[in-house]
Amino acid sequence: MITKERFAQNLDILRNRIPKKPTTYTSDHPINLKEALYKYSNQRSVNGIEINTIYLNENNWSLPLWVNLNDIKFGFWNKLYYKKFKNSFKVKNRKFKGFKDFDYLYTPSINQGLFKRSYDDTIYEGFCANIKYIGRQLSSNSLLEAKQQTIKEIFVTYRKKLFRSCINTIFPLLDFVARKLLKTNKLTIDVMQICKLFNQNGFSIENIDNLTPFIAFQKAANLRIENKEIKINMNEAETLAKQIENNKFGIVGPALNSFLHFAHLIMVIIKVMVEIKT
Repeated sequence: MITKERFAQNLDILRNRIPKKPTTYTSDHPINLKEALYKYSNQRSVNGIEINTIYLNENNWSLPLWVNLNDIKFGFWNKLYYKKFKNSFKVKNRKFKGFKDFDYLYTPSINQGLFKRSYDDTIYEGFCANIKYIGRQLSSNSLLEAKQQTIKEIFVTYRKKLFRSCINTIFPLLDFVARKLLKTNKLTIDVMQICKLFNQNGFSIENIDNLTPFIAFQKAANLRIENKEIKINMNEAETLAKQIENNKFGIVGPALNSFLHFAHLIMVIIKVMVEIKT
């Protein structure tokens, strides 16, 4: 059983593994979480992912990491919305060739703000645009070799928009994969233990934003303004910056944030289901 101290050491190893800003500029940035462990993530991308992770959490959606980052598609936005948005700024002689890095994560927020479309509609649209890619990824995953028929049934029910049946089919599959990855037969207990370890190391559900330093800093500054206090001064800003210095996990931080948000949500759902049964 992993202890609080061992978990803290693992977090330190992860922090130290995230590449620091290089001495010379490089455009070779990570396009997925795996690459984020050995390629430098520019601050603009990190801040953007943090912001959009919070928005997604608020709308009860996890990070849509099921997009092919070598050929990013996110629904009708690729064909029209982005073009309209760019044309509104009178960008001449510039054609949209596709999103870069993690820019597609802004799509739900822009859709909601400019076109009054809900996060639900945008995520569904984005999933449909990537459904062939997702199918290929699942069918080639070694963990799912024995579950190919189940995967086919999920896609059949999804295309027929039988979403309740689709969810009922996919939950056991998610449970199967999670148990395989965590190497456990006590999934609920282990997920609770993971949440507890994060909590013991300063990342409870109440201060989950500590995993996203840019958001934590912004919220601290905004809180001062909301309370009609003097805006955060330079000395306080430096103090806060030092406090969150150890939480710089790059783009891995928002992913951990999203995981914890939904891990706690799953715990609530399980608790309700147990209470209903009893």
